[in-house]
Amino acid sequence: MTASVFLELLSPFEVRVRAEPAWRDSVSKEYQHGKLLACAPGAPDGSIPGDVVIVLEEAVGMVAFEWGNLSDSPELVPDGWEVIEEIGAHFVPGTRLLPFETYDDESVMDKLRPVEDLYRSLNGWHVVRVSVRGVDGVPDGGSVKVQIWPTDGPRGLHELVDTPKVSLRPPPVRDRTEAARATATSWRNLIEQLRDRGAPLVASTLSTGATEDQIQATEILSGVSWPSDLKAWFRTVNAHSENLFPEFDLLSLDESADARATMLAAHDWIPDTEDGNGRGNEPVYRFIPAFIPIAAGDGLMLVYDARPGPATGQVVEFDDVDSDDSTRRWDSLAALLDALAATLRGDSGWSVFATPPRGEPNWTLVESG
Repeated sequence: MTASVFLELLSPFEVRVRAEPAWRDSVSKEYQHGKLLACAPGAPDGSIPGDVVIVLEEAVGMVAFEWGNLSDSPELVPDGWEVIEEIGAHFVPGTRLLPFETYDDESVMDKLRPVEDLYRSLNGWHVVRVSVRGVDGVPDGGSVKVQIWPTDGPRGLHELVDTPKVSLRPPPVRDRTEAARATATSWRNLIEQLRDRGAPLVASTLSTGATEDQIQATEILSGVSWPSDLKAWFRTVNAHSENLFPEFDLLSLDESADARATMLAAHDWIPDTEDGNGRGNEPVYRFIPAFIPIAAGDGLMLVYDARPGPATGQVVEFDDVDSDDSTRRWDSLAALLDALAATLRGDSGWSVFATPPRGEPNWTLVESG
């Protein structure tokens, strides 16, 4: 018999399943930690069990969960799952699930209560298997499957599948003329949406674009060939806006050039004979000339990736800690604007930020309640 619960949770986060995890071995009494599963000890006297911790550190946005209570061991079917781990855990009746750092968030607890009901009667040793895919820093779309079934004794942590991660998810191949058209259309749709929701102040800041001469001068100064969709971005809107994005200020054409020069100087960019730009669709761990800033925040920046190849047109989040490694990405400028439009409508979240569906954007942290 199998019973399942399906839900979505905003990430990144940890979910703690209240059950005493198995030791690495009975002699050392050392806990194991994998990419997905970690262990937290309970009370030394055994009065309070420990936790099996499901950790999603690189996930961004909404992640789809399937929680299953099985009567026996399921067949292992990788089927596109990127990482699969399992561990033995000893349950006692009344199992709780605790979302880390959101214990007081009733909306999260309400989502987890059906899962608690699913596992509330578990008793004795069980196996907890967690499978994930698509939780690689790209907003939304990630999937997690949690399966729990009875076993006859403790079992240590086992890594069943670990597919080598592709550096970036390849964007769809798109004609640059089509991409330019899509970028301009997404800008116009977003501006109209802002007017319709009653946000004339933000909408008015997006009313003018750069001239062809201004764009050409900035392109020549950069020393990088600008694809047509990047030109369309600034041709449609050339403005500074502090409230359009939750974490970033939209940059004007001049601000983009200044920010780029500052970042290149900070990263000690020196042209040489090597391919310092790296191959398209791979992180380079520093700021490079092919990165054109379009928005900036506190220690964060959104850059257009102008490198030739499969990365052309991606929007990459660049930060002071991870540079361009394991950060959020959007397949195109149009995809970025469409994602923002969906958040403004309330159809999806933007990382941990949200705004009411009417009026000027007023971004707040989701977990602040």
